Amino acid sequence: MNGKGTIAAVTAKPQEGSKRKRVICDSSSLISMSMNCMMPIIIELSEYADFVITKTVYDEIITTPQEGGRHRMGPLNFKALIKSGILKIEEADKSEANRILDASNNVYFMRRRPLKIIHLGEAEALALANNGDVLLMDERTLRFLVENPWELKDLLEHRLHEKVFFDKQKDEVFRNYCKGVSIIRSSEIVAVAHEKGILQKYFSGDRREVLEACLWSLKFSGCSLSGDDIGEYLKMLK
Repeated sequence: MNGKGTIAAVTAKPQEGSKRKRVICDSSSLISMSMNCMMPIIIELSEYADFVITKTVYDEIITTPQEGGRHRMGPLNFKALIKSGILKIEEADKSEANRILDASNNVYFMRRRPLKIIHLGEAEALALANNGDVLLMDERTLRFLVENPWELKDLLEHRLHEKVFFDKQKDEVFRNYCKGVSIIRSSEIVAVAHEKGILQKYFSGDRREVLEACLWSLKFSGCSLSGDDIGEYLKMLK
């Protein structure tokens, strides 16, 4: 639950003359929140921090859905937020993103073959992030790779039912790209929105009921959130 404290620090009012904090967003979190009518939370919190996406994330949330023709409302919503400056597009260093991909996707091996752990969008987000920035993403793989690489190894073995080998040297190379960068999920964003009274502006009901409903909705939309995690959030309810 450390991410909640991280985003709370990011959303503190910036002091005069200080640099605004940045939240680098992956497509997973934005899609989860958009599916559940929670994008106004991002609009409200943009008062405190800049929400940034890479070109790859732009393609994942706008270009690809539009070309598929099945999901058109989400892209329209995201394009409006970009036009208004709520979501900002920044270009990541492609060479650095490729180095991050090479390191991260060669940490784990099975049958002498590397396991693909992260994709280009996540690598670009890391390449874009600086010391003090926050990565917003709902998929747990990158978060585990950063915070609990050995636990991720156990998880991979459990999923694949085979022995997985760990390359410590590649892990150390990858870890150099993560210094000073914190990772949060959309659930942490929602928890802070609850504390700031933002949820009550857009959803009607008992405060506990609203927070719990939002968290369960995110879980069923792809956020790596367990029932125990939701219970912990509710224990911290103010």
